[in-house]
Amino acid sequence: MLQHKMRVLRLPAFGLMEIAIVLVIIGIIAGFALKGSQLIDHAKLKTVITDVEQIRLATLMFQEKHHSLPGDCASKILQIGKGNGNGIIDGSGLSTPSGETALFWNHLAETELMPSLKAEKNVTPIAGIHFPRCKIGGTITIASTIKDKGGPWIVLGEINSGSISGGLTPLQASEVDTHNDDGDPNSGLIQAVDGTAQNGACIQNNTYQTASKTKACILLFKL
Repeated sequence: MLQHKMRVLRLPAFGLMEIAIVLVIIGIIAGFALKGSQLIDHAKLKTVITDVEQIRLATLMFQEKHHSLPGDCASKILQIGKGNGNGIIDGSGLSTPSGETALFWNHLAETELMPSLKAEKNVTPIAGIHFPRCKIGGTITIASTIKDKGGPWIVLGEINSGSISGGLTPLQASEVDTHNDDGDPNSGLIQAVDGTAQNGACIQNNTYQTASKTKACILLFKL
């Protein structure tokens, strides 16, 4: 009777050194992925300022030609509609553009100062078509005053069911404010207000609540 001897195939085991090297490589790859994500976020935040500066420039060019603010302009030259010429951009604040706040974008679009937008009469404005949408998320509107803050303001938030809620997290809002203004949400050319029903979600004691991951901040840029 033949006895078959089974050979046991022994595979080489990984030593502690090999395992440590693999863990280090995984850590490096994860670090690069995280850094890449952060760089993308920073790049998107920079586009916010680019968008704001474009609106400011377009507004100045409009004023140079028509001697009035877009939206408020009462000139008969404009075909899309005219404002009342009282020096204020009247209309909604923290909501979908209407009245002169809708005309503001129509005037800039009609005069080709913001060719990416479409000028149309008697329509409910749509973000990304009739008024700007941000690359980082949220929409840009306009308002003369926001919660007793004198303006006019370029407003960055997110429109939900006609009203504007927070468009940025407190950390994002803080970074934009700190890198381009004084970092204080209640002073300067860049300010912020709470964009949620929970007061203090964006700002407490004049400080951005940067630990929060909630998009709780409506950011304001002086026009």
